[in-house]
Amino acid sequence: MVFKMKNDAVLGLAKAGQRKESAIQAAVLACLRAHGVLCYALNREKGNWRRASHVGFKGIPDIGGVMKNGRAIYVEVKRPGEVPNVWQKGAHALLKSQNAIVFTVTCVEDVPLRLKEA
Repeated sequence: MVFKMKNDAVLGLAKAGQRKESAIQAAVLACLRAHGVLCYALNREKGNWRRASHVGFKGIPDIGGVMKNGRAIYVEVKRPGEVPNVWQKGAHALLKSQNAIVFTVTCVEDVPLRLKEA
């Protein structure tokens, strides 16, 4: 199954040509769901502040879910050119040690490729 976006507005292309992480995250959630992953956003940003409710622990990826085969999946969403910080790398290692699928994406097009690798 190939996931295609309807238009660039879904990806949240800014006037300067940069994508907002929240827009990429929304597109990634839609793509994961299209591939049959039961998923949800964990810690979302809204404006210049974070919501009061945080799920999990420091460094937990942006998206969590369950694959059809029952394996846990976690996806860290970053803007192009950004990389996970030290806390996020530690959380990824911990989750992988528990047999979870964990990866980082910078665009929705990365998702199908990473799912095939899993």
